Amino acid sequence: MDNYCTVGSYSLLKQKTIVDPELNRSQHKSSSPLDFKLGALVALCFIVLLSGCEKETLPTPDAKNISGEEIGYFCRMLVVNHRGPKGQVHLRNTAEPLWFTSVRDTIAFTLMPGEPKSITAIYVNDMEQMSLDSLQPSSDWLNASEAWFVIDSDAIGGMGMPELVPFANETAASHFRAQHGGQLIRLTDIELSDVQ
Repeated sequence: MDNYCTVGSYSLLKQKTIVDPELNRSQHKSSSPLDFKLGALVALCFIVLLSGCEKETLPTPDAKNISGEEIGYFCRMLVVNHRGPKGQVHLRNTAEPLWFTSVRDTIAFTLMPGEPKSITAIYVNDMEQMSLDSLQPSSDWLNASEAWFVIDSDAIGGMGMPELVPFANETAASHFRAQHGGQLIRLTDIELSDVQ
């Protein structure tokens, strides 16, 4: 009964450990330089294969026109009930954009930690095509990455806050700045402090 151990109603066979000095010696051999080179070659091939995998480039979605039913992402109010330029942000794997009652809110969304970063496109109204007092935005949407923005001007947006005023044309933006003050910058230069 030495070879069995009873646990509850089960009998388990005790296993003896046999040590073979010849086997132990082969287990402790150090790796040869050939093994190291082979491992390095396999790792290098793996890295090359991974670097060849490129992310799929998705087409930029087109801007959508406002129908009158769109709700602002932050304020939960109808977008068309607010004066001035509006914005829309398209996210990966969503059919409809997020709508914003002001360009300030649009850009703030893109800069705020905690908001989705799977942005595929940002569109804002070209203010050369409409006035700051207009409720209904024009159908001229401008990719925000191509826009010239006037910040720190006397322009007030749809939510009663200082507005970032976008233009497709640098000359039009400079003309607006001459009348309303502020600075002329590009999207990549806008910081979170500019929209808070």
